[in-house]
Amino acid sequence: MLIHAVFVLVGIMNKIQSNIVTMLKEQPLGKLAIMKHFPEDEMTLVQSGLSGLIIGNKLDFDGHLYSVAKKRNKYGNIPVTHDDIWFQSKLEGNRYLDLKMMENKGIIKDLKLQVPFVISDPVEWEDRKLPAIKYVVDFTYYDIGTCLKIAEDVKGKETDLYKLKRARFIHRYPEYRFKEVKKDSMNLKTVDILS
Repeated sequence: MLIHAVFVLVGIMNKIQSNIVTMLKEQPLGKLAIMKHFPEDEMTLVQSGLSGLIIGNKLDFDGHLYSVAKKRNKYGNIPVTHDDIWFQSKLEGNRYLDLKMMENKGIIKDLKLQVPFVISDPVEWEDRKLPAIKYVVDFTYYDIGTCLKIAEDVKGKETDLYKLKRARFIHRYPEYRFKEVKKDSMNLKTVDILS
């Protein structure tokens, strides 16, 4: 009898974990949002299921990792996942899909994501060595039509630090055309930033 009860419980737990993974494949959700999808009488099992699956900010199920969203960040961005790649916002994820389509059509090539650039060299100061400062650009690619190397950043909110890093990047890497992607109503708008 006890063995039968254990098998039933394991079966229920596997079904709950499978449902959680299905939800996370569609969109990263926080723990509370996941728990809202289940009846109250299953809450203890759902919490146990989540605890057994979540490692850091990822959910491990059958060897596959799925993103579990934390709270929205201070700018209101909701992280998303496309092609098993985590993006900080829906805007950035949608731009990735646009660029992948452009690459598949032969409009651009050499698409890279999260590319670090040194914008300030290391400095020695009072017996200390301060490390180089890097700026990570969301996307770089080669535009076949214009024969230009493009560095592109997706921005919802421009901070003063971002403006400073952007200016340093433009000054240090003139071989790149710098573009910003912003949301304009319902569409993405790409803006060339001139040095």
